[in-house]
Amino acid sequence: MVAFIALTLTAAVEQGVVNSGRVNAQEADDGALQLIVDNFLLARNMGDYDGAASWCTPLLELQDIEEDWFVDQAVTADWLRQLAQQYLIDTIEQPHVEGKGVTWTERLTQRGPFVREAGPARMTVVVHAVIRDGAIAYLSGPYPPLPLRNVPAATGQPTYVSESNVSRGVPPAVLFMGCAVGLALLTVPIAAIGRVKGRRRPT
Repeated sequence: MVAFIALTLTAAVEQGVVNSGRVNAQEADDGALQLIVDNFLLARNMGDYDGAASWCTPLLELQDIEEDWFVDQAVTADWLRQLAQQYLIDTIEQPHVEGKGVTWTERLTQRGPFVREAGPARMTVVVHAVIRDGAIAYLSGPYPPLPLRNVPAATGQPTYVSESNVSRGVPPAVLFMGCAVGLALLTVPIAAIGRVKGRRRPT
């Protein structure tokens, strides 16, 4: 009986150690994810936009209130610069881990005189970041639309700006097929007319 109780206690202690190890590992993982976002925001708030962009993947998926883009680090840095120049950014809810990402809330206030065309004077933005391979790979929030400039990248590094969702325009292949079909339909009546003209009336 004593031996059975001892074995039971030993198993319970070992299970507790295993569970504790899993919790500590999860806390360490969550802390690493949040640290990446904290460093990203710290650099951005200090005006080090290139430094902030370095905490993102070489090709970041960026989603604002209107579009979804793939941008490189040079374009990411310029987008952050424009955002900070046009808006005063206050973090009203600190970054925290949610699932496999990190979420925080910011308040954006237009700098200088209010410009209606630039959007509301003040807005609240809930931001979500997904971390992959130690960097921010996806950044999403209803940010106001800002022009994505093709900023020259470092030597040997291509500048990449591409819309990742379905284009609103007509794809070139569809335009080509439409033109080809239109020409084919136009050729048929013209050829028929030519055959009619070429026939001789019986005498």
